Amino acid sequence: MEQRANYTEQALQFRADHIIGRRNLAELTGTVQTCVSLWEHGLSQAETSIDLLTPEVLGMAGRSLGFCGEALFVMRGDTLVAANSWTVSTRGSKPVAYRVTVPDTGGGRSDTVLAGEVLHFKIGIPVERPWTGTSPLHRASLTAEMLYAVEDALADVFT
Repeated sequence: MEQRANYTEQALQFRADHIIGRRNLAELTGTVQTCVSLWEHGLSQAETSIDLLTPEVLGMAGRSLGFCGEALFVMRGDTLVAANSWTVSTRGSKPVAYRVTVPDTGGGRSDTVLAGEVLHFKIGIPVERPWTGTSPLHRASLTAEMLYAVEDALADVFT
């Protein structure tokens, strides 16, 4: 007969694991970092005919797509500047303006820019929010234990 832990037991176990630092995050981090690095390096090696899409910009886009499901760059003259946060104003589910924050050493700078002034990469676009993307991690139902098993199997193959 299957016996499941009740809520109190689960909460106490979670708290104990948190206190001693056992949360399976190391396994998750190693696997996820490897996958995101593949996205980052794969996109940075892409050849484009557009001068704005440098290997650095494409690499940042790949990394952001892997973790967040979207990447946003603001056009500033002949360069693209990565935005670290933004909100979108839409009309008929189409973006018309963005409130963006661009990071800087002295603190971020916020601006409102039109949709034509940004390059917005999105993957895993949900039907109910077509102006956003969804990260692969959010869409996947993998647990830290499964990622650990994948890492362990790969370690056996490559050692």
